Amino acid sequence: MGTIKKAVKFALLWPNNEVLCSQTLYQAMQAYLNLYGASSDIQYLDGAKHVAEKIAGIQNEDGGFDIGFNFVFGSGIMKASAHESTTPEILCTYALQKYRDDSSDTSFDSNIESAIGWIKKVAIRTAPDAMAMPYAPDTLKDPHILNATSFTLPVLAHWIDATGDSEAKSLYDQFCSFLIKNMEGEGEGEGEGDAGYFPYFYKAGLRAHFERQLDKIDNYHLGQQLKYHVIAQNYCENADNDLMIKRMAQYLIEIRDENGVYEYCAEHEQFPNNVHIWGYAAAPEALARASEYLGDSEMGEAGHRIYKWIVNNAWNGNYFFPVLDLDGEVLESEYYARTSGWVAAMTSYRYIKSKEPSARDITVSLLTGLEECQFKGVERNMWNRRLLYAVKVYHVLARRKQVL
Repeated sequence: MGTIKKAVKFALLWPNNEVLCSQTLYQAMQAYLNLYGASSDIQYLDGAKHVAEKIAGIQNEDGGFDIGFNFVFGSGIMKASAHESTTPEILCTYALQKYRDDSSDTSFDSNIESAIGWIKKVAIRTAPDAMAMPYAPDTLKDPHILNATSFTLPVLAHWIDATGDSEAKSLYDQFCSFLIKNMEGEGEGEGEGDAGYFPYFYKAGLRAHFERQLDKIDNYHLGQQLKYHVIAQNYCENADNDLMIKRMAQYLIEIRDENGVYEYCAEHEQFPNNVHIWGYAAAPEALARASEYLGDSEMGEAGHRIYKWIVNNAWNGNYFFPVLDLDGEVLESEYYARTSGWVAAMTSYRYIKSKEPSARDITVSLLTGLEECQFKGVERNMWNRRLLYAVKVYHVLARRKQVL
């Protein structure tokens, strides 16, 4: 049955060209820079420059970045244009900022400035003291998905630290104000012991009433958000952000099962489910950074346990299996370049902190594989209108719950 579904998906996406995904690039950049930071070996800085050139090459004229393909980001909603800039991809800018820090190469300063201009241009006001980023501003001028605003924080914080830009600082503070207003969880939410999370969708949004998964809690994006909230805080302190870090970190360590792991969404019935390695790979670094920031060793231990689980269950000696269940059984075995990019960032961060030779060797293997395929690959989350409508029709005929 799985083979038939893949064949149908391929036919509906034809021509299914290999994708150069911005996420693969900015995660590979982090891996190169982590290896360089741990070794001072110039070959890794050369690798980072090669990736920086690719990132600059995919930047849109508006200053934003395109993920490299179209996709569904809500019930019945896709980007208006396949190459539209989407806010989470602004993390390409943070990759360029870090490359500049480590190399002193100013070649990409104009790309960074253009991206900062894009953030300022598309940000929208949600309250007198709060602003947010639309997820796909050319499609929907509404926050819609909360993680978009989170992912602008390290870019703005680095920029503020480097330039002292007061306009950016005001925007940064108002983004934090927006995010904390939309945090949910147990307790009053005013103490570091209270677990907290962001719902995936902005519940006051223009399309909230259309969302079939309005109550979805996306655990893996929360891990990614935690990572970048801590990075941002280290560049530019904000009291709201401090509390958000404490609450997100507490939430992530509380949701672990008896093996110390957790799946993509808070409820298995929510979509996606199971363990998708590309998304889960951010958790070990997120918890390690939170552990350092908060001085909480339990969080660091939790992150290391997740790291070991991913390596022990998903690493096949050449690449990481992309999808597993909570018991470690492989559900998908294909090679995906984007997965390799995310895991390379994870293993390289482990190496820079622990100097484990296995972490270095895995990172080098993953980066070599990405170089050989020119950082391109088949993308499992790629969609088009034909596929979207076909899935909707299938759900009707099969009398299955509609989630798209």
